Amino acid sequence: MMSDAEVITILICFQFNTYRNFNHYYLSCVCGQWKHLFPRRFSYNRFVEVMPRCFVALTMCLRLACFGECTGVSFVDSTCIPVIHNNLSFPAKCT
Repeated sequence: MMSDAEVITILICFQFNTYRNFNHYYLSCVCGQWKHLFPRRFSYNRFVEVMPRCFVALTMCLRLACFGECTGVSFVDSTCIPVIHNNLSFPAKCT
């Protein structure tokens, strides 16, 4: 019933939400608040069974739309950010 695009949309929206549990997200958000957006939605168990069939399409979508082109050089910023403690006589130090 649901298209692959709908399944991928639900999976991507889960990553941008504050829910920690996909079951709770699907039942309360998708089946509750967004039921008008997904009128032919699956039950939770069926949705979990269908998710793997969208894996290749989701991977290609992320690869083409979200990842930049690799130049061979990558940087990671590990600069320590000083934090103000309650005791102001001792400044925070990075260890």
